[in-house]
Amino acid sequence: MDLALVLVVILVITAWQARGHARGDAPAFTLQSFSDRSIVVDNAALKGKPTMVVFWAPWCGVCRMQSPNVQHARSLLGDHVNVVSIAAEYESLESVQKYVDAQNIEYPVLLGGSKTARQWGVRAFPSMFFLDDEGRITGSVVGYTTTFGMLWRLIL
Repeated sequence: MDLALVLVVILVITAWQARGHARGDAPAFTLQSFSDRSIVVDNAALKGKPTMVVFWAPWCGVCRMQSPNVQHARSLLGDHVNVVSIAAEYESLESVQKYVDAQNIEYPVLLGGSKTARQWGVRAFPSMFFLDDEGRITGSVVGYTTTFGMLWRLIL
């Protein structure tokens, strides 16, 4: 009984944290790739596979702790999913580069901003969205997420 109560409390808190997040079809976006600024990525390119969209900021300590989990989830699922990382709030491109280098990020990093974050309803970092193969948001979460939590949300 106690375990069930704890799980219910966790689910309620998780839902409350993500209460302003976008729902339904993923908001339209077109962003430049950080690694190759000539490449432009939009949400239409993500259709066809489940997708995890991660919003983060270089100054965010929780983002740094979670970044290896994103890398592990991507490694385990390989080409069966899309993983997109959006630097949503940053002071300079150098700060993004330092973060990418320090975290050994091997998945696509896009340069977002406050406008993109607002479109998705992001108010805190990290924020993650899980999309089905049609580009519809199936769930979202704010804060630290384990590799298992990411896999579970992507697979279900």
